[in-house]
Amino acid sequence: MAENFTFKKGIGCNNWNKCESTCTKGTEGVTPDYQAWGYCRTRGACGKFNAYSNCKCHDAKSWYKGYLNAGASYDSDCSIVQGKFPAYVNNYGYNYPKISAATNCTSNNSEYNVVLKFSGGADVTVKCLSAGNVDFTDTENNKGHVSC
Repeated sequence: MAENFTFKKGIGCNNWNKCESTCTKGTEGVTPDYQAWGYCRTRGACGKFNAYSNCKCHDAKSWYKGYLNAGASYDSDCSIVQGKFPAYVNNYGYNYPKISAATNCTSNNSEYNVVLKFSGGADVTVKCLSAGNVDFTDTENNKGHVSC
């Protein structure tokens, strides 16, 4: 089939046949590379996540500053992490369902750590050994969990 256009020339008309992921149209979630929060769009049985421009883990400016009070970080080793992340902003309590957090894997990839970074240099490390929720207590004694 000939491509009679120049916009995205070379991608081809069958680009949708290469499924990046299977997701349900209209749902939201972590993108397959764990670098952003996005939404699913589909064509046929193929689903693709598109990242929201204001929820990319390396872009601190796009996130609400209150997430920093929940341990968020936006450096080179970040991933989007789901769970319950408590924070107080201007004396109001919040429980954020997702944040950008520092993450690292063990050398054999059998587990990974989510490092919540709080002001004053205090970090809370949550070890993910298997699927499920892992509870933590932050530096202000607030209880939360990471969904591993």
